[in-house]
Amino acid sequence: MSDEAVKREEIVTIDSLGNEGEGVARLPSGQVVFVDGVLPGEKCRIRIDENSKRFTRGTLIERLNSSDERIEPVCGNYERCGGCNLMHINYERELQYKKQKVFDCLTRIGGFEPDYINARLMDTVGSDRQTNYRNHMQYTIGYKDSNGCPSIGFKASSSNDFIEIDECYIEYKIFGKIRKFLSKKFEDYPVKLWEQLILRGSERTREILVEFVNITEASHELVIRDMRAYLNEIKLGEFIANEGYTLKGIVVRISKDIATFKRRGGKRIVIEGEGFYDEILCGRKFRINAGAFFQVNVEQAEKLYTLASENLKDSKVLYDLYCGAGTIGLSMVNSTQTLIGVEISPEAVASAKVNSRLSGIDNATFICKPCEKVLFHKTDFPKPDAVITDPPRKGMDFTFVNQLIKLGAPKISYVSCDPATMARDLKLLKDYYEIEKITPVDMFTRSSHVETVVLLSQLRQKPDDYIDVDVDVAELEGTSAETKATYEKIKKYVAEHNDGMKVSNLYIAQVKRK
Repeated sequence: MSDEAVKREEIVTIDSLGNEGEGVARLPSGQVVFVDGVLPGEKCRIRIDENSKRFTRGTLIERLNSSDERIEPVCGNYERCGGCNLMHINYERELQYKKQKVFDCLTRIGGFEPDYINARLMDTVGSDRQTNYRNHMQYTIGYKDSNGCPSIGFKASSSNDFIEIDECYIEYKIFGKIRKFLSKKFEDYPVKLWEQLILRGSERTREILVEFVNITEASHELVIRDMRAYLNEIKLGEFIANEGYTLKGIVVRISKDIATFKRRGGKRIVIEGEGFYDEILCGRKFRINAGAFFQVNVEQAEKLYTLASENLKDSKVLYDLYCGAGTIGLSMVNSTQTLIGVEISPEAVASAKVNSRLSGIDNATFICKPCEKVLFHKTDFPKPDAVITDPPRKGMDFTFVNQLIKLGAPKISYVSCDPATMARDLKLLKDYYEIEKITPVDMFTRSSHVETVVLLSQLRQKPDDYIDVDVDVAELEGTSAETKATYEKIKKYVAEHNDGMKVSNLYIAQVKRK
């Protein structure tokens, strides 16, 4: 297609909001077009920038009318930055959008009946704070002029362009003050030591953890020497103390190359103080190491964990899978329960072990291993009465889903940060678990992201119903010893050789070729 055809202008009416908060409309040809920064009901003149067989992307040129749900964004960079891509919509409508997003994913991707989901889907739990709620911010250290003077800002969401910022309306206010302090010091004493600045901290304990990231092949000794000399000069700790906070520690992460940097790898070294900060969550103290996962919105995390624990209070053995720093399990477990957590991140597991001691929980065990590689049925762990699973954005590994089914816990609390992968996972579980309740939680206010808590109960089978099947594939009609038996043929075989056992929901744990 020619550039002229792609860059043509069209007038469209926005029908709905898409998965990333973008406006969705149809061209006269019937093709779907996505446009950022617009709302349902708005008639717009757009320029077609990208055209494919599946969809088209357009750029807004002019809004011909405005939705009643539109508000004036307080930030002029919100569309370029991408962190607050719903800043132009009123908050009530934002909560409705997030509920609809969960519904659409479960019905379209998960294949669940709309009436089934409607009966279980709750309204989105809103946030009391729509601004200044983030306890974890990652900034780019870029260069705003030809003199090479560094500044602290963001990378544009759709490019590598550096965005210089004055105010960020979702960061903790203390972070904005630290960011401006450092930017001023960079102007006074230009230096090219770092690529990123990461700020983490707590408004409850008043502790701040600062992490600088650089890309260099220089020796760690030289990097540490230069950093310490610079930081001693600018007196960051004194500034933070004057703002009523404590600088808990300064950490540097040294990445040897751009590939290591992009996957957040490298060696972390504590330059000053400690490599962690403490937080109070659900009335308990948690220690958060640099690099460990922790929810970015503490008040909403407490609501989320309360929902996740609704059907787990009577459980004697609780598994917390993809447990991070152990915050979900440790926030709800009591002295009569046993907690077993699994997490791939060494930093997070280290935090979890410390957190169990800080919380006075001595009946918790944490394992550093990918969840899908833990063969629970071959361990000495007691069988769980309930499972909490809080996977990353990509959802649960398929192998782990099979492990979870075989584990056979009567109850599951599934916590998700991506309703699309959640819907895919629940589709795999639906022959074994009934959805009791689905609750979206607005963890990331002013963005299109949404957390969801799904409470599940075992449907029909119990763990003792799972069987290992030894199959002579030569006996299976239509196959040879060299051909892999299909699932349906195995079910038929088992039924014929086990007195007509009902196998419509059979979980096949193992198939051996004789």
